[in-house]
Amino acid sequence: MKTKTLTFILLIIVFFSFCDSDNSTGPKNKPPFIVTIANPSFEIFNDSGKPANWNLTEWRPKITIVEKDSTVKTDGSYSLKSTIPDSLPNDVRFNQEITVEKNTHYNIRCDIKTENHKLYQDKTMGAGFFITAGNLAFFSDTLLTGTTNWTNVQVNFNSYNHDFVTITLHIGYICNTNTGIVWFDNLKISKL
Repeated sequence: MKTKTLTFILLIIVFFSFCDSDNSTGPKNKPPFIVTIANPSFEIFNDSGKPANWNLTEWRPKITIVEKDSTVKTDGSYSLKSTIPDSLPNDVRFNQEITVEKNTHYNIRCDIKTENHKLYQDKTMGAGFFITAGNLAFFSDTLLTGTTNWTNVQVNFNSYNHDFVTITLHIGYICNTNTGIVWFDNLKISKL
């Protein structure tokens, strides 16, 4: 009787160990990989008055007036407003590194508006954004100058063998200084 009982208990243990989904040998369902941009609508600013989670770089430091704007926006309560005075043309960049899935196609969109935006020096880089993945750069489909309404600007890119990419919102770029006002708002990323 003891042998039959012990055999029965062992069979039950073996049965339940195979029924436990954590011990299965089949493919496991991975949770979906979610890519996020921190502070994509510029709702949060830090104590120094700069947008949280975004790094600011200027060719001429402390020339550009950076502020949150509650009156000109497309999403949320604020947009990012950058004003470069006519007397001191500048090159301004806001960047953020985000984690991505390797070898994946993405689309990033951003709403951009300009007012009296002028190009100086090389005159080839207006307001826009680009993505860098390692030493690859993917530029937005539109660069804005002059005075424009809100324009949805976008870039498609592949992450290739990279775990992260850098988003750079720019007003001008190296050797391409600008003046005027530029607003950024409502960044979104999606897989293609």
